[in-house]
Amino acid sequence: MDRSSRKGNGGPGMSSVFCSKILAVLLGLGIVTPACAQFVASPSSLSFPNPSSPSNPNVASLFLGSVNPGSTPFTIGVQGSVNWLSASAVAGNATPAILSVRVETTQLAQGTYSVGIEITDVSGILPNLVIPVSLSVTAAGQILSFAPTTMNFNTLRSSPTAQTLTVTTTAAVSMSASIRYAGNSQAWLLAARLQTSETQTVYQVSVSQGSLNPGTYSAVLTLTRPVGSAIDIPVTFTVLSPVLATPGAIFWDYTVDDPAPMQVISMTGLAPGVTYSVQNPVSWLNASEPSGLQYSLRLDPTGLGACPRICPDLAFSAGI
Repeated sequence: MDRSSRKGNGGPGMSSVFCSKILAVLLGLGIVTPACAQFVASPSSLSFPNPSSPSNPNVASLFLGSVNPGSTPFTIGVQGSVNWLSASAVAGNATPAILSVRVETTQLAQGTYSVGIEITDVSGILPNLVIPVSLSVTAAGQILSFAPTTMNFNTLRSSPTAQTLTVTTTAAVSMSASIRYAGNSQAWLLAARLQTSETQTVYQVSVSQGSLNPGTYSAVLTLTRPVGSAIDIPVTFTVLSPVLATPGAIFWDYTVDDPAPMQVISMTGLAPGVTYSVQNPVSWLNASEPSGLQYSLRLDPTGLGACPRICPDLAFSAGI
């Protein structure tokens, strides 16, 4: 029987037992190694997603060990000699050790980068270990979306309702708003910042008719960042003419059994593309839907006695 496996100090059985113990320790730490005599790292790779964002740090740590009797001195290198990554041991270049890895994106263009950190055994016994590192660089404050992309206002109601503009970015960014008017229009558009978070800025956009004549006015609201292209939001403002009715008042003298009287009302100031309707508050007056710029009003005397009736005001409403 071969008893060499029982002998200490270098016997193959002792080496196997030692490796098994090391593997057991590393497995207990969550580090899985396929074989002995090698460096092991946990995590086995590093990823830096958009480290320019305050929520994503540009420094990471990893554990470096070795399946080899005793402590293994090592050196650290970066493949390709890139200038955006550095790695160093926190307390001495011998296993077990903690490595600190830092990335610097100041001089990098937007894109994805990858490189390897190479660990080398000073004694040359263990094979080199390469730890992959990936880096995603997004321009600081890159605009992901903004809504709405266009804005429209009109004076169908006396005070046009203010609208909100929401800009979503990859990181906190300072933006300034400016306005360009088409033609020689007076200023009628206002944009005020409502709130700002790390990745979102909300503006309140409003209009003021002032002394603008009826017509359609155009402007461009521009949001500018310190770095990167600006965004333009086209804005239109339609100032409508007042809606007038002729005649402005109607009086009827009606005799029972006579034909029901009818009156045509002509409207001015109706806006194209706007749907109008009549709200009739009484049952004895019929108002037709508009035909062009005219409404027909007809008296319905059914159930009316021989006494004066005052025609109530008709309410004209419109919608788009």
